[in-house]
Amino acid sequence: MQSRPKFTKFALLPTEIRLMIWNFARPEERVIKLSASKKQAHGCPYPPLVSRIPVPAILHACSESRHVALQWYRILFRPVCGYGGTCFDTERDFIYYGPEERKLLVGAASPSLMFGWANKTRDWAEDRKCVRNIVVHYTDFQERFIVTTLLNLAKWCNDYAKEVLYLGPCSPAVEEGTLLSDMSQDPDSFDGVWYRHRGSLDGFLQQSLKYMKQHLPLSWQHFKPKNLVCVSLFATDNQNQNFGFYRGLEYERYDFRFQPESS
Repeated sequence: MQSRPKFTKFALLPTEIRLMIWNFARPEERVIKLSASKKQAHGCPYPPLVSRIPVPAILHACSESRHVALQWYRILFRPVCGYGGTCFDTERDFIYYGPEERKLLVGAASPSLMFGWANKTRDWAEDRKCVRNIVVHYTDFQERFIVTTLLNLAKWCNDYAKEVLYLGPCSPAVEEGTLLSDMSQDPDSFDGVWYRHRGSLDGFLQQSLKYMKQHLPLSWQHFKPKNLVCVSLFATDNQNQNFGFYRGLEYERYDFRFQPESS
């Protein structure tokens, strides 16, 4: 088996070129799943809030790459003991709110009193506001008031959300290591709770949000997402590895930036 060719002259490149390369090496958008740690950190009375997704390699490649990457990444949800936390690219990464993750919340600003570790996490509510891209997984097949329910769920998860992606009830739970490119805009993701003859669910969400902001301006003043999009997970190589399948499959890769539809 032949080894891959190596480029050994990187350090000799001009600084401007090296910095351009590190910027091009910025990792793609991740969907990060948080949970209570099964281990209790030293000095912490409760298990901290953690993600098991690996730390981006660009933070450890060298001091120069780390300096560049720290412009994007922040350590959030750090326990009061000072150890741990999760690296977030707050402009690009998404935080996942599935049924279990939503149990961590009691309202728009505070963690649930049921979880003592959350109350012992530094700046928990402020950290949650910083990650303004969210994935909301709706798992109920109850059709009644679906549009209002979805809007309230997103607002409840993050009142300052910028990008909101909705996974439908037929979608599996997000696994550790899921990337944004593992998802695709899918108008059929809410089949069973939304009938297509009514029109696009994405469109109804936008219209309903506009109505609520007009009639309930104080309650909805902060909730101004750029996009509300229904999505589904699909079979990328990355997803197949997450589920234990390593054979490469052919798939079409999308440029998934959730641009609003032109009228």
